[in-house]
Amino acid sequence: MKSWWNAFGIGVEALANHFAIAIFELVKDPVKMAKLKRGLEATNEPAHPFLGHDQVQKLPYLNAVALEGLRLGKDNGRSPRVDPRSSTVCRSHLIPTGMVMSVSLKDIHLNEDIFEDPHAFMPKRWMEPKTSKDVYRHFLAFSRGPRVCLGRRLAMAESFVCIANLIHRFDMQLWRTTQQNVDTGLRGLIH
Repeated sequence: MKSWWNAFGIGVEALANHFAIAIFELVKDPVKMAKLKRGLEATNEPAHPFLGHDQVQKLPYLNAVALEGLRLGKDNGRSPRVDPRSSTVCRSHLIPTGMVMSVSLKDIHLNEDIFEDPHAFMPKRWMEPKTSKDVYRHFLAFSRGPRVCLGRRLAMAESFVCIANLIHRFDMQLWRTTQQNVDTGLRGLIH
């Protein structure tokens, strides 16, 4: 039961945090908001005010907004791995059999050697050919390899549809919300 609840909690909490960050950052920045709204308006059919996944899944800026929200979202901890069969050499360091290895997602996603101005909400980083290949390679919000999140495609579809419809259907403004509220309330302590 506990592992089911952990999986459910991660799926709900992580998406809620990333929605809040993405929406906050868009509402805070009228230029980014206008760019996303223009893309959304081009997909809308007046008879159908709800934007479906088929309409929004291929919008590059919406994809970039969703990925940037996930990158800055609350850290879900570490991704521990153990090789119970043999020792491993990693960058000339011997890792003994059975040793737990892990990486902090926050340490990767906020690494300034990988992400220019890592604390800034910059969707364009996912769209620039010279940097997007490197940032995609270091994007670990859903983990990697055999333990990749099984719900990653559903999470991205939900992200596209939710962000698109919130931005498309509502005019929003910040009310008593500051960057500090978001940093401490959702992202935890920023190093």
